[in-house]
Amino acid sequence: MTAHDLRRFTRRFSRTTGLLRSRLYESDLSLAEARVLYEIAVAPETTAEAIRASLGIDKGYLSRIVAILVRRGWVARGVGIYDRRSRPLRLSEAGEVIFHRIDQRSTAEMETLIAHLPEAGRRDLRRALATVDRLLHPQEPLPRATIRPHRIGDVGHVISRHGSLYAEEYGWDGTFEGAVAGIAAGFLSGHDPVSEGCFIAEIGPEIAGSATVVRLDAATAKLRIVYVEPWARGQGLGARLVETCMAFAREAGYSRMKLWTNDVLLPARRLYERLGFRLIEREPHRSFGVDLVGEVWAADLSPKSAVSRTLDSD
Repeated sequence: MTAHDLRRFTRRFSRTTGLLRSRLYESDLSLAEARVLYEIAVAPETTAEAIRASLGIDKGYLSRIVAILVRRGWVARGVGIYDRRSRPLRLSEAGEVIFHRIDQRSTAEMETLIAHLPEAGRRDLRRALATVDRLLHPQEPLPRATIRPHRIGDVGHVISRHGSLYAEEYGWDGTFEGAVAGIAAGFLSGHDPVSEGCFIAEIGPEIAGSATVVRLDAATAKLRIVYVEPWARGQGLGARLVETCMAFAREAGYSRMKLWTNDVLLPARRLYERLGFRLIEREPHRSFGVDLVGEVWAADLSPKSAVSRTLDSD
């Protein structure tokens, strides 16, 4: 990705969405004027200073735009406590009419633009836009993740992200992605949704992680394919995914849960220990192009053990 790529996209996006028109939606407003009108509409009693900070617009330019909107009778100024910049701005009745007309036409144009997209395409577009927003504004806090059962297409995404992340972070080769694909294929080909489940974490429309429960035997569930995207780490999402799987397994009637991991995955090991798992086996092996020490961990799923973990964490 280069600055040239981004510029090419913004040029095409501006043309596609009609942002280059001198006047918007058969109104007398330029793009900048319409955006200031929008800021006043969605935040009644906002101030010119707040709008300037939000849009990063030149103070003098903004002052001229506000003066134009006031002169047209669409915006009214209140009384400022300290100076003119603190005077609250609000839409007049005429301004409300103009704003709603532009807002409705803008929405209609965007609907026309995406009307040909099937539901899956709309979902992909929403995820792509969210990714662009997150990457270009990393300082903004992430919304709380939601965790849901998997849908068609999710598991393929999880396989791909596992392969990419473990190659980038641990240097594992493509055989790891193949191993994950084999586990996923076994899950998809014949799992019982009552006793096995795959859970997807989403932040906005983006997939931020996953975890899967499979049947090992009548009493034992196995935790598999757990990961959290790097950009979503640090807010307890891994713990929420594992706890979701443990609660599912408990509800399905399992009394024990096991997992297999490797000693180099230190954050995961600390998480498992904190949630009540205990190391029961260790064995060196060479897999995925590197030398590793495989580990089997197990946890009691009885209600008593869950209460004990809760008390220990308080």
